[in-house]
Amino acid sequence: MRNGLFTLLLVVLLATTVSADPILNSIGTQQVNEGQTLSFTVSNSVPDNGSTTYTLDGNAPISGVSTATIGSNAATLTRNSDVLASFAWTAPSVSADTIFNVVFAAADADSSDDETVVITVKNTGDGIALSDLVLGDDDQERSNPQLDDDENGYYAEASASFTIKNNEATAVSNVQVMWPSAAKYNMTLVSISGATGSATSDGVAFASIAAGQTVTVTVSARVPEDLPAINLDASNPQDDRAILIGSLSLTANGGLSATSDVTMEAENMLVIDNLEVSFEGDSASYDEGDDIENVEPGFKVTFDLRAENRFRDSDDIQIENVEFQLVIDEGDLDEDENEDLKDLDPRDDDTATISIDLDDDIEEDDYTVEITLTGEDENGALHGEVWELTLVVEKEKENIAIKRIDLSPQSISLCEGEPNSARLRVDIENKGSDDSDEIVLVVTNEKLNFFGRVLNIDLDENDDFDRTFTVDVPSSTKAGTYQLDVWTYFDFDEYDDESPNAYGSVDLRVTACPVSVEDDDKDTAEDTKDDTVVVVDDKDTEEQKPSDSGTVIAIPVVEDKDETTTSGSGNTYVALMILAYIIVIAVIVILIIRLLKK
Repeated sequence: MRNGLFTLLLVVLLATTVSADPILNSIGTQQVNEGQTLSFTVSNSVPDNGSTTYTLDGNAPISGVSTATIGSNAATLTRNSDVLASFAWTAPSVSADTIFNVVFAAADADSSDDETVVITVKNTGDGIALSDLVLGDDDQERSNPQLDDDENGYYAEASASFTIKNNEATAVSNVQVMWPSAAKYNMTLVSISGATGSATSDGVAFASIAAGQTVTVTVSARVPEDLPAINLDASNPQDDRAILIGSLSLTANGGLSATSDVTMEAENMLVIDNLEVSFEGDSASYDEGDDIENVEPGFKVTFDLRAENRFRDSDDIQIENVEFQLVIDEGDLDEDENEDLKDLDPRDDDTATISIDLDDDIEEDDYTVEITLTGEDENGALHGEVWELTLVVEKEKENIAIKRIDLSPQSISLCEGEPNSARLRVDIENKGSDDSDEIVLVVTNEKLNFFGRVLNIDLDENDDFDRTFTVDVPSSTKAGTYQLDVWTYFDFDEYDDESPNAYGSVDLRVTACPVSVEDDDKDTAEDTKDDTVVVVDDKDTEEQKPSDSGTVIAIPVVEDKDETTTSGSGNTYVALMILAYIIVIAVIVILIIRLLKK
């Protein structure tokens, strides 16, 4: 009995000890070239207690994917089933052969198995490096066929060098470099250093370049008369003036190849001699990169550009089709304006003007202003400059502007039965950046004994408010012009300090009634002098509009001092006097006749 129990316990113990699945199948060492992707599958036995979980360098999986960083690049181990997973990794660049140790593991609920895999990344070398070729600079002259130095005109050329470096571990053979073949550039070999080479029809050739060797090649090229002085396609045309004229192309045995750019630059002869910017009566000169500050919404900003042809008199080259362009394309501003200038002879200049009107509700911001000046010389070369300035738009913090003042009617008659009051409507707006709930609006005229006031007006930025006042004119008022003054105050402190934020005014005309014909001449003349009736034409009663600064000033009605009314009794007096003289003369004649008869 004891032997039977012992045997049973031994079987159970052995069964428990043997149950260690899943077990990884051997992965072994791996090798990959730098920059290449290494991928393989990981397999294992069937788990005996739940599903298999795969980990890479001990990192727990997320949605079945374990991720680890090997070198500088991320690697993934993705679960495909309980017995299979997939590994993928792109090898980083290395300066020498490099070994990485990576731990792969598979586990179920009660057991696991792992293997440390050695991965070798091979350095494959960096091939051949080929530098750019940059010809000329901002002082480089162009060829000029119009000059008679010889039968072909003036010939200008530029010289420069480029380099070839063999970064391979061994020598590279049969190296060929080709450069632009266009006849207008006439590119030729000047010298070679660092290796033995020779000129070809459109380049240079080397039988071999040793490992790690750097070769310098110097060439010369003709600078054509139509080479542009400005590259409008560059990200920074003002500074990146070199023009792409072609490329260098290298080939060598072993499938090695490389390319680089060939650029050429020449002098720019059309310049912005001065840029003056003015607004609100202030003006100043600005340079490329400057900030135009203290600009507010509603301003009119004017740009006056003076362009100059910098060619020498001896060059005898005119610049034609000169154009000034202004572009703002940011936020609330969308401006694209052009102005033409006259053709410019050598050392000649001309000025063009572009103005922009900023909306009253434009947002505070920094707006990039791109100023472009271009022109083409007689040889077909494009010249010019591209400036970028910053238009800094800032709102005044406390600015309660008077948008509009409407007075109806604008003239009151003192005649009995005529209306003796006018309605005055005032519109105000918070054009500042600060909000206020203590705004004060005041309308006054002391002679009319009129005072109107509104307190505690609550206006956030860009909000507006209007109020209509009734202005009564007493019958005892003398004829004349009465100015109604309008003030705004940002808050009670300004009101108490008598520091208005904005001011405007409008004129109310008061006219007298015509005097009756029974009044005597003296009284009539005096009344006419005291109560002048002003004749108001339609053109003199235009609607008031805000000025550029936001302060509203009503257009005044100008009195015509020569136009007054009279009673007409002066003419009657003359007629009666003549009649009296006639009667007197008739009486005298009758008396004389009677005396003669006696």
